[in-house]
Amino acid sequence: MLNLSKEVASVGHAFFPRGVLLAEQLSAALRAYLDQNELEHYVAYHWDDFELQEIGDMLEELGEKGAEWRSIPAVTAGEPMAGISTDDENKLKQIGFGALHLPRRDVLVARWLWLDTKYYNETHFWMIAAPSVAHIERLRADVLAIRRQKAKAQWQIVRGAEGPACYEHSPRDAASSDDLVIDAGIYERIENDAIGFFSDPVARLYRSLKVPYRRGILMYGPPGNGKTSIIRWIGAQLPSLPMMLLRPNQNFDTDMLEAVLTHWREQAPAALIIEDLDWLLQRVNVSNFLNALDGVESNRNDGLLLIATTNHPEKLDPAVNNRPGRFDVMIEVPPPNDELRRRYLIRKLPALEAAMLDELARGTDGLSFCHLIEIVRLSGMIAISKGREDRTDDDLRRAMQLVAHAHTAAEKNFAPPPDSPFGLRSKKQG
Repeated sequence: MLNLSKEVASVGHAFFPRGVLLAEQLSAALRAYLDQNELEHYVAYHWDDFELQEIGDMLEELGEKGAEWRSIPAVTAGEPMAGISTDDENKLKQIGFGALHLPRRDVLVARWLWLDTKYYNETHFWMIAAPSVAHIERLRADVLAIRRQKAKAQWQIVRGAEGPACYEHSPRDAASSDDLVIDAGIYERIENDAIGFFSDPVARLYRSLKVPYRRGILMYGPPGNGKTSIIRWIGAQLPSLPMMLLRPNQNFDTDMLEAVLTHWREQAPAALIIEDLDWLLQRVNVSNFLNALDGVESNRNDGLLLIATTNHPEKLDPAVNNRPGRFDVMIEVPPPNDELRRRYLIRKLPALEAAMLDELARGTDGLSFCHLIEIVRLSGMIAISKGREDRTDDDLRRAMQLVAHAHTAAEKNFAPPPDSPFGLRSKKQG
């Protein structure tokens, strides 16, 4: 093992990645780099803070426009790797690795992407060096302020547990109430419980009554009926509010969940969206999830909104929704009724005649919006196969029959729905 010539401290809410030898060797490499560049007064700290993942994209805003990544030679088993990702316009960009010195802030950030050639394990390793922790805290505060400004009208998407690919941005498209085809009752609840939650009168009520300014909303119902569309619409109605969208992949773990919740809290007022909550709870133990959620500071009064969706509410542990601050608002999003199916079909097929619209609306009872989209798509494919430029009524009928048959066949493989509505006790249970 190599001995470090300077103190290596640990800050943040992180842990050393696998491989103590790798950690020590890379730390020694950083110390040598600092000494060679007349930065021997810097203290090196291990750092795996979620907040600095995209610091290379903020150099102009930080006033460090001339800063650039420089390689740090390291002698260890394995191979250094380059990184590549996509920008907000989905264009490829190289991810910086090595040392990034920010002279105006007197801080140096270092990171490596390393491949263990024996076991083929990939390690993403961060360090940061500065004369004191105060220098790092000032940089972190500036990064948070810049990110908050950039977060306006963007989704902050979180997927995995390691590396720069875990965090990305996607634009939030503008939308009006006419773009949303949902039941009037659901629309009213979304207006009041989600969008209205961040209004000044509601904020004053929470603060004056000394109630933690937090709310949890769980939207549930069969897939394809508009839960995702509702979330997009909420995002469009609150363009200046930071919004995180959690879409966990197979690598997601409890440590990443805690980092996400910390980032959500630090951006307050802010919203965190968890798509497919039941999928997340396959990656993270229910107890760990609840403990992490309950651990979010309850004395903050800046406004924290949590929205989660699930297609299978019957699979959720009852503890998920039995306590305020977790999910105290339940909104069911069922398949569209006759009126909504008509509105949706005429929007997709504006030239549709009244008689055919009536036939389609009657024949699609119980189907979702996604099924309606498939009928439109499939009828177009049938017309193309016949060499025609327009759909006929028969094309639409045939597509409706095929989609309805597929839906019926799929239902036979699904578990029966629960006897009582989710979140309520049946009368038999007392």
